[in-house]
Amino acid sequence: MSPLDPLGLGAPQGLPSEVHFFALSQVLEVFRGACPARVLEEARRAKKAPRSRTPSRGKGDSLRSQALKAVFARFSGDYRPRFRARLELHFPQAVVRAQLDGLLLGRGEAVGLKWAGTARLKEDALEALDALGFGLQSFAQRNGLRPRLLLVAPHRALPHALAPVGSPAYRRTGEGLRRAVEALRQGAPAAGRGCGGCPLRHGCPARAV
Repeated sequence: MSPLDPLGLGAPQGLPSEVHFFALSQVLEVFRGACPARVLEEARRAKKAPRSRTPSRGKGDSLRSQALKAVFARFSGDYRPRFRARLELHFPQAVVRAQLDGLLLGRGEAVGLKWAGTARLKEDALEALDALGFGLQSFAQRNGLRPRLLLVAPHRALPHALAPVGSPAYRRTGEGLRRAVEALRQGAPAAGRGCGGCPLRHGCPARAV
């Protein structure tokens, strides 16, 4: 395993303070045309907002948790399971964090699990899976593992085809993520359809359309 990523699913220690951290969901918003300044402002406000005190259901009793545990149970003891495993993608001056619902490590494989709930996924969901798969492949490459991504639904787990590393589809995903990360890093406002309800609309230099 790579000493840079020893199955801790985290960035190397000692990153300089000017490195930016983004969630994959934020990068995907910008990738789809959202205003980078708005995405960052909404993330800042969400971080400051008080957390809900609504009582949650017991741990592990949801349909999703049961389905994930059932998939974990199909793998032998040679695999080490991790729930809610975090992956990190490294770009110039930025780290993007993505989250799997589960990860199994063993027999030279990194098997990512993502709750889908259904076999029929919308275009946005497939786009997000391609980006998540890119992150899984990056992690697997760093650690000398073969990547697999399984979509988990009740009573079944379906393989999601990962674009081969270096293929045109793989490069398109990487380049799209890189452009979105750079736009987020710069945080420049961009006018769009959602300007009317934007928290930055007063004083924002972008021209609303």
